[in-house]
Amino acid sequence: MKNLIIKILFIGFSIGLMQGCYAGAEENVDIKIYLPRSVRLSADEILLGDVAVIQAQDETAGRLKNISLGRFALPGQNIVFDRATIMSRIAAAGIDTKRIEFSGSDAVSAVQRSQQISAEQITAIAESLLKKNTLIGQITPVGRIKPVILSEDVNNLHIIAKIVEGESFTNKKAIVSICDGNNVLANCELNFRVRYNSTELVAAAEIAAGQQITNDNARTRNILIDYPPISESGTVFGMVAKLPIKSGQVIRSDMTVRPQSAVMVAKNQAVQIRLQKGPLLITAVGKALSDGRAGDVIKVENADSHRTIVVKVRQDGSVEPVL
Repeated sequence: MKNLIIKILFIGFSIGLMQGCYAGAEENVDIKIYLPRSVRLSADEILLGDVAVIQAQDETAGRLKNISLGRFALPGQNIVFDRATIMSRIAAAGIDTKRIEFSGSDAVSAVQRSQQISAEQITAIAESLLKKNTLIGQITPVGRIKPVILSEDVNNLHIIAKIVEGESFTNKKAIVSICDGNNVLANCELNFRVRYNSTELVAAAEIAAGQQITNDNARTRNILIDYPPISESGTVFGMVAKLPIKSGQVIRSDMTVRPQSAVMVAKNQAVQIRLQKGPLLITAVGKALSDGRAGDVIKVENADSHRTIVVKVRQDGSVEPVL
């Protein structure tokens, strides 16, 4: 009998404890959120208060209603928010999610009520595609397009944009297709004039004829051109000006020449004539009849025979007969 009383008391205590815990859990849940299956909105930004019915006793209701869930990128776009997504946004706002109880649908579908895609929006989509070519520096729309009017029953709006190949360097054409699922609602053809980023070399000071082009007397500047760039600035540095170049004048490659190497042999200078035939080396002394740089072909008078021969100047200052 005594054991039976103890068991009854233990069971009663356990039931009371469970009821107390359950009641405590119920007391913690003081925010209720009801999700409908779908809503239609006018604004671009989607707030929790626009897609759900929120019940709360304190100022938390206002905080919840102003939580941003995202933005519509296009009119007629359909965005689905499930309970887990909404709960993560609430947690990010610093609200204890243990206080929240959901009811209604497992997810809410938000559709923007606007029925028009403006010409500006369509143009921006095409321009963003052209801007993927980093060489393009300026995009100017040519002509005008009309906005696309959407019906109320559009549920899966998406955009397909492409550049039409075969156009010229300066004239580009894009096709922007407005689709509802697999159905094409409208094809918009847009034309653009484009210009390309490039650089040019400009004299930063007066450059005399024969003076070398360096960072001290020339600088590069950014420009826009009508064709994909082929920069000359890197090839011009180190070259020598053919004629005087004024400060501020653009320096083109045809205004320069390669710098000449130093004179290895001076006119009337005694030079060594070397003729190598396999292991046999024949040398003689001669007199240069003109200045010569490495690789130049000049005439030399043999000091012994006084005959004039044609030779090629070597890097070490000697000359080799041209046979």
